[in-house]
Amino acid sequence: MLNLDAGVTLDEYLTVNKAEYLASEGEPMDETDIHRLKLQFHCMDCDGDGSVDWWEFVKHQACKRLAKKPKVSHH
Repeated sequence: MLNLDAGVTLDEYLTVNKAEYLASEGEPMDETDIHRLKLQFHCMDCDGDGSVDWWEFVKHQACKRLAKKPKVSHH
């Protein structure tokens, strides 16, 4: 069940992502995608408290964006 506290639990994260996937793809997520989401959640949960707060989420998104950015060579 979703609530309005400051953090997102693994169950909340999975519920929202599964619903979005079902709405966009018309079929449920397979176990491989669910496993990937669980790993992604645990990577975001920096302090290991079982929920992702705003700053953990922002940090994760920034790291993902920086990882996609092309590397600049300074020759």
